[in-house]
Amino acid sequence: MKITGKELKEIFHLNDWVKGLGDDEVFLMYWEPGVEVLLSDTQGNEQFRF
Repeated sequence: MKITGKELKEIFHLNDWVKGLGDDEVFLMYWEPGVEVLLSDTQGNEQFRF
């Protein structure tokens, strides 16, 4: 699922302190509610979790 960092912040109610989430599109790779979110950019680089 492609999503922008801005949209992701709104959906998950993330604060601005979450770094690296701008307007670039990312892929939502994995999401377990309340536990973990795994993202990667559209080139498949730089996966990060929160």
